[in-house]
Amino acid sequence: NLENTHLKSSEKIKKLIVFVSIAVGICTNIGKHHHKKVKKIRIKKHGYKSNSFFRKGLDILREGFRNINQGFIKIWDEFLNKFTRWIQIQLFHYQYVTKIIG
Repeated sequence: NLENTHLKSSEKIKKLIVFVSIAVGICTNIGKHHHKKVKKIRIKKHGYKSNSFFRKGLDILREGFRNINQGFIKIWDEFLNKFTRWIQIQLFHYQYVTKIIG
């Protein structure tokens, strides 16, 4: 509901979309990781999963932040380290490509 934000500045709308995109990516990746490594998402009789990767990741994050324990802190720290390393690689790559192209 972008209309409900009442944002007029296109720069602020761009920032909002960037942060929402990052949040969706984080939730989806956590859901995929949980599906692969911890517990598979149940498949219903019609063949679809009972929850999407995004929904599973969002539920895990909400529960983790609600009841913080050492296991959640370790997993969250590991994820943030991987995420920041990925951002650094992307920044280096695009800076390098920009220098070559001009």
